[in-house]
Amino acid sequence: YKVTRNSTITVGSTTFKHGDHVTFPPLGGGKQALTFDSVEFVGYGLKDDIEGRDLKGKLLVVVPNLSPAGGRGGRVIAGGPAVMLTRGARAIVTYAPPPSAEAQALAQAQDALQKAAAAVQQAQQAMQGRGGRGGGGRGAAPAPDVTTVLRVDAPMQPQLTGDDTFFEALFAGAPLTFADLKAKAQRGEPLGS
Repeated sequence: YKVTRNSTITVGSTTFKHGDHVTFPPLGGGKQALTFDSVEFVGYGLKDDIEGRDLKGKLLVVVPNLSPAGGRGGRVIAGGPAVMLTRGARAIVTYAPPPSAEAQALAQAQDALQKAAAAVQQAQQAMQGRGGRGGGGRGAAPAPDVTTVLRVDAPMQPQLTGDDTFFEALFAGAPLTFADLKAKAQRGEPLGS
């Protein structure tokens, strides 16, 4: 199988595709279309945030605690989003803050390394095709592979992340702006629902 993420999410009249302010997981399952009339904001997604709530069939929105303390003292649900899905949620959208400069540098280095490994593999294959010496496969990078016990064609409940642009669109009709909500999360204050 070759994994291609062609998933999109539409908020109002704006459609976001994978890599454009939203990130979908690599194993998204078979083709499906989900429609929601509303979303349910579940704060930090802690146990107290979802305790006693009916999650069945809903699109849940989670904003992590962005304070330096990282939400210590909150009771996190073991399994996080997986627990929300087993309680009936049909999809989960989580805010992903912008990466730090160090994380961006690491991602760029990893991308360069992957491109270099692919170039080496292509050169080795070209040499093997011409009967050249030294291309005997030693040191060749293995082809990308995903091993899973899941049926890759079975529809799965989407779990995606979005950045500031996506969340601003998502909260455009809400009584609280995303900027205000993010500021509360940065201070570690309760977010409500």
